[in-house]
Parts: sequence; structure tokens; C-alpha cells
Amino acid sequence: MKHNSIRRMAAWLLMLLMVAVWAGAQVDSRAQLPAHPRLLLPAGGERQLTAHIDSSVTWKGVHNTLLKEATALVGREPQPYKLVGKYLLGVSREYLRRIFFLSYAYRMTADEKFANQACREMVAAAAFADWHPAHFLDVAEMTAAMALGYDWLHDRLTNEQRRLCEQAIVEMALKPSLLPENTKQFDTRTNNWNQVCHAALVMGAVAVWECDSKLAAQVVNRAIDHLPLAMAAYAPDGVYPEGPSYWAYGTNFNALLLDVLELNFGTDFNLSQAPGFLRTGSYFLNMLTPSAHSFCYSDGGIASTQDVTPAIFWLARRTGDASLLYSERMAMNRLSYARVKDNRLAPAILIWGAETDWQDIPVPKSLSYLGRGGNVVAAMRSAWNKQDAMFLGVKLGRASYPHGHMDVGSFFIDSKYVTWATDLGSENYVVLDRNHISQWNMSPTSKRWEVYRYNANNHNLVTFDRQPQVVTASIEAAKSGSDPDNQWVSADLTPLYAGQVRNYERTYALVDRSRCVITDSFTAAGATTLWWNMMSHVGKVTQVDSRTLKLEESGKTMWLRIDTDLNIQWEIGDATPANSYESKNSGVKAIRFHAPVRRGTRHTITATFSHQQPQ
Repeated sequence: MKHNSIRRMAAWLLMLLMVAVWAGAQVDSRAQLPAHPRLLLPAGGERQLTAHIDSSVTWKGVHNTLLKEATALVGREPQPYKLVGKYLLGVSREYLRRIFFLSYAYRMTADEKFANQACREMVAAAAFADWHPAHFLDVAEMTAAMALGYDWLHDRLTNEQRRLCEQAIVEMALKPSLLPENTKQFDTRTNNWNQVCHAALVMGAVAVWECDSKLAAQVVNRAIDHLPLAMAAYAPDGVYPEGPSYWAYGTNFNALLLDVLELNFGTDFNLSQAPGFLRTGSYFLNMLTPSAHSFCYSDGGIASTQDVTPAIFWLARRTGDASLLYSERMAMNRLSYARVKDNRLAPAILIWGAETDWQDIPVPKSLSYLGRGGNVVAAMRSAWNKQDAMFLGVKLGRASYPHGHMDVGSFFIDSKYVTWATDLGSENYVVLDRNHISQWNMSPTSKRWEVYRYNANNHNLVTFDRQPQVVTASIEAAKSGSDPDNQWVSADLTPLYAGQVRNYERTYALVDRSRCVITDSFTAAGATTLWWNMMSHVGKVTQVDSRTLKLEESGKTMWLRIDTDLNIQWEIGDATPANSYESKNSGVKAIRFHAPVRRGTRHTITATFSHQQPQ
């Protein structure tokens, strides 16, 4: 624990140092910015982008998908102002998708129908009474939409349309962002809100720079000063504490911000040099499984990866490491171009990635990954170039990080396109708000931890008397090995179970590229009932004998063998919560066994997962 405290203090001092170093970097309100368009794709960039697209079947497929979706948007009615629960976010995100797609289609084809529809969308958004500053992410995403449309269609807009867009960006985004009740929502936070809001506001400020350059410069300088507070989360290895899904959200907008600064001021003010940031592509690369699932933990989500992630293309280009795109290529090959159409930032994939030779992406060098940071994660796989390969993910770190669950010590197994040991992901935020669950309260007594999907008993963990984990305990990897035929990580989980165990070590291994082995060794502090828990995305579970289960899904089979001296009793059923308002978790089985444990006794449980039936 002393070591963890020292590391946390060192990370905090590093963050303060970063803020101090960058606080002196300022843009001058008298600066003359490039002519429009000045965001992402400067004037004339269409020709080079077209050449890259024409040279690749894949990039042409992405491009044609964007044009097809833009065509489908023509003639649609713009969305009305409508809150879902406490949020306008879904509306803002759809405006961003529509305006970005339509503006892209117009710039690449010069077809007026795309510009006309984009202008219609922008005028509708400008007519809203506000962009819902009570939840400032809503303002941010709408600002990004309006900034891109205004900038990319600047010469196509009428004077009146320009005036409406300028006024909307200034009066509903830039000025409100300076009000204390709004500033406190994002300005100095250390999570994705900081990245998303600052990036979008900078895009808006740069787009309408000439309207009020002093205000615009103030917004840009504030972002330069305070973005390091969020970027400190990537130190030291690029691991993002909030998980892969929120990595995509925060890092996509972080990359947008850096790109806008470089294009318009000739520098990113060294923001990209934040410790761990240029290494974070390796983290995301390793969080995608061979079968195009996401290693989901915390609020990450159970579903397959449904869209590509623009930030990974920015990182591959910036670092010169094309191997970072290997998982994206595997996912694209399996899920095809349909995964692009719902990604509101999809045109950035081509802007940042089309110069890459999609057919010549090198295979990553290592089969195993161990990343340190606020949350410690590990990933092991049997192969990179086989989509039915076996993948073992390990989640350590701390539960009380933003979007965290009691999932410290959990594991994730994906093989042959099935998640045999999975995570349930986040509960619906609107539903939790409606039922008065204080979901952002991460204190030990928070009602958050009673939510089925967040509770320790519904992750791939051992619990004692079904008690919760210590949410403030921070767990690191104790030891690890990276031999391709014997990849493993061990961790001391004792601090998670204060008063329940005298000691507890869990080891996670991928052996002979064919078996996942999870070993628990512990000494009980008192008489207790041990529960071994696992969520599995399978349709059928058969108990073969007292120690063996047969798991079946989509014609695939996984065998689970338990070796222990404990007298175990299985409980297998659907992963259904007691509260009617919580998600039903359809298609997920809760696989558990329990056993009595005497005080002071030492036990070992070895769980072996294999596609070969145990002898």
C-alpha cells in the first residue's frame, strides 16, 4: 500500500508539473489564422485524399459508405430539441454525425444536395434556445458539429447563414463555457469531459476566430492550460483508466484538439508529449480481441466493436507505427464497412488514415501486453493473425476511478468469436438517474455499488460471504511472464478483501496458446462462504461432473474444469438482476459455485478453460 501511495503522489506531482510547464503557452488574439477551411482538411486537401482513397479497395469502401450514408440523410427533417432524461447528448451527437458526413460528401463531390442539407441542419441547430449547458457535453458535441459545418461550408453559406452559425457558436457555446456553473463541469476535470469539451470549444473558437478573436483566444489558451489535467491519466504506459470505450471518446477528441492546434498555430504546444500519450495506441491495440470484440471492463460494454476509432489512425500517423492499426484491420475485415456509418467522427478516419497502405500493416511484435497507470490491465493472446485465436484479459487497478466497477481482479476470455468470460458493462445512465441512483458517487457507501452490473458478485471474481470489494484499494501486477507459450500475470488481491482474508493471490495464464488458467490461492481470516463468480455470454451450460462444465455458444464449445480441495456447489442461471428497472442481461449466464471455508485455512482453486475436453 505504501508503494501505491508513493506512485499516486508521484503521478499528482507530475500532473502539477505538466500544468505549470504548459500554463505559459499562449496564442495571441491578433494571430491571423489560415483561410477556411481550417479544421482537419485544409483547402485543396480533397485532391490528395481522393488519390489515397482511389489507391485502396478498403479506403474506397469506407469513402463510398460515407457517401451512401450522406445521400440517405438528404431530405430528412432536422431533429427537434428533445431531452432524453437529463440529456440532449443523443441529439447533439446526431447533429455532429449528419453535418460531418454531409460536409465531407460535399467537399469530396461538390454535389450541392449535400451542402443544402448540411446548411438546413445547421440553421435548425442555431435556432435552438440553447444547447443544454446543464450537461455541457451536449453543448460540446453540438459545437463540434457547428464548427465543422461552418468551416467546411464557409464559402457555400449565405451571409445570413454564416451570421446565424457564428452567433450560435459564440452565444450558446463559447460565452456559456466561461460561466462558473458550466466551467466547473469540465475545465479542470481529469476525465473525458475535459478532453471532449475543450476540444469542441477550441474547434468552435478557431472556426469563428474573426468574430471575436479575444474570446476565441481565451478559449484556446484555457484548453492548452487545462488539457494536461486529463492527459496525465495516460501516464506512464498509455492505459486509460476509464476503459477502451471511454478511451475512444476522450482520445478521439484529444486528437481533434491537437490536430486543430497544429494546423492553425503550427504547434500543439507540446501537449502530445504528455507522458504515456504517444504510447496509448499500444494500449488500445491490445484491448481489441482477435475476433473484433472489445476487452470490456468497468463501463466499457459487452457488445462487439461496432465502429472504427479515428484516434488510432492519428496515433499511427504521428508515431509512424502502422502496427497500431492491426486490430482495426482485423475488425474491418470481419465487420466490413457497415461499422463506419454510425460513427459520427468517421470522416476523420480517412483524413488521418488513408495515406496508410491498408494491405501492408505489420503484425505487432508481442503477444502479451501489461500496462500500468491508474488502472492496470494485461492482455494475452495465442496469435495476432487468427480471428479465432484465444484472448485473456486481466483488469486490476482500482474500482473508484470514474466509470469504475467492483471488477478489480476480474478476467475476460474471448475465443472463436465468443466471450466465454465477459463483463456486463454499464447500466443505462438515464434509468439510474430516474431511479435516484447516485451513479457518480464512488465512495464506499455509494448506492452505485448495489447496481447488479457494478457489484463484485457479478464480475469474474471470488467474493467472501458475497461482501463488496474495498473500492479504494489499488492493485498492481506483482509479477508477469511473456513467453508466447506461457504468458502470465500475478497480483496480490489481499487489499481488496480487508478483514476477509489474510492473504490472496490470483494468477492469470495463457498456456500453450490453447488454455486459460486462473489460479486463486488464499487464506481465510475467518469462517466464511467463498463464492467463485463468472459471467458468460453463452446459450447453454451443462454440468458434466462435480468439477466440470461444458459451455456452448454458436456451435462452439469451451470446457471449464475446477481443481480444488474445497467442497464446491454449482449455481448456474441467467444473469438477471432483482430490480425490474435494471438491464435483463439477455443471453448472459451467471456461473457460480460456493463452498464453506474454515478460519485460517489455506486453499487453492485452479480454473482451466480449454476447447479440448479434460481427461
